Amino acid sequence: MKAEDKFPSGKDFHALLEKHEKKIWLQAFLQKEFLKMAATTFTEIIYCVVGSTAKNLTTDEVVPEFECLHVEADTAMFTIYNVLRPNGYAEAVVLDTEETGNYVQAACVAQRTPGILCLKCKHQLIDAQCFCSEAMSASMIPLHVLTGCDYNSVFYRTSKKLIAGCLKKSKEPHDLLAACGMQLPVTQDVVSDLEQFVIRCVYGHMW
Repeated sequence: MKAEDKFPSGKDFHALLEKHEKKIWLQAFLQKEFLKMAATTFTEIIYCVVGSTAKNLTTDEVVPEFECLHVEADTAMFTIYNVLRPNGYAEAVVLDTEETGNYVQAACVAQRTPGILCLKCKHQLIDAQCFCSEAMSASMIPLHVLTGCDYNSVFYRTSKKLIAGCLKKSKEPHDLLAACGMQLPVTQDVVSDLEQFVIRCVYGHMW
């Protein structure tokens, strides 16, 4: 693979990443190309190896504040974003992702962290703050997890859209989700609130 080559199709790219040694090779290839860019641009390029070091390729300095030990790409992206803002970076930040979970996280983060956070969706940029209101963002993550994600199945004969509509109509379902994820282990009160949410909002549609 060379930088000037046409980008491989989705099928070819996934076939490439099936082998661990190919991932290592691709990582080295990207670092080499970023080093070339750093030498010909005035923009600082920070290269982060998840689970290892982070280095400023423009100045050849290690930047430990950008190190991330979490192997999940979405966790790394938002960890790095959380470092950028407090350090005074005021420019817009664009995340190139199409994962639903990342959109949910971005909607929540954008309402709580100053600055413009955008997501690249095909050929357009979307301001994450426009996804939902500040009040709605407080319930977005527990709502997404509860109603189906990589770890949980969806509820039968309903959808995220219908359930989110219930939250927009009333404050009570927001309150039922508010304490979810705030304390481990989960208290019985939180479990009871989640049961009420499922009974009344997911299947009862009483609001």
